[in-house]
Amino acid sequence: LEIRRRHTGKLGQPLYGGTNHTFWRIYLPESAEIISVKGAEEPTRKDPYRALFALQKDAGVETLASLGQKFSDLVTLTPLADKTEVSFWQHLSPGEEKTIQLVYTTPKNLPVEGQEASQHTWYLQKQPGVKWQNFSVALEFDQSLPPPDLTSSFGDDWQKSEHGWLANTPWKYDAWLSLKF
Repeated sequence: LEIRRRHTGKLGQPLYGGTNHTFWRIYLPESAEIISVKGAEEPTRKDPYRALFALQKDAGVETLASLGQKFSDLVTLTPLADKTEVSFWQHLSPGEEKTIQLVYTTPKNLPVEGQEASQHTWYLQKQPGVKWQNFSVALEFDQSLPPPDLTSSFGDDWQKSEHGWLANTPWKYDAWLSLKF
């Protein structure tokens, strides 16, 4: 899983000109094995706009960040509702672009001849009220396998590639995508 974010605000611009502090919570199947997480940052960072806007730490977010077991100094794994929550912080200043990369595996559950296909579904949630105009999803798979069948609430903007799927679409609502191998 790779997520690229870009802060398009201008330094000093009211509401949009400060550092964006994001507490990421990514839910994986309980059986997922996390291989690596890149892009996680220290939980706090000096932010000159915190004093300007009198922002306070959210006790609920701080509590969530303290639960679970450490994957690394910056990443926490928490079992939750038959899932594994991978949580960490990221800070983005105006004009910055950063990438998060989460590498994980799930048990191979590919179909055997005579059995039904294996299906995997992802649910993507975004901040309410925000309409992302430049959103893209790229799904790539092991080159020895044909790309799986795909259905999605993103619509028909998907293009099949040699080793996966690609979509460039505005993202207005929470969405799901499902792959059948």
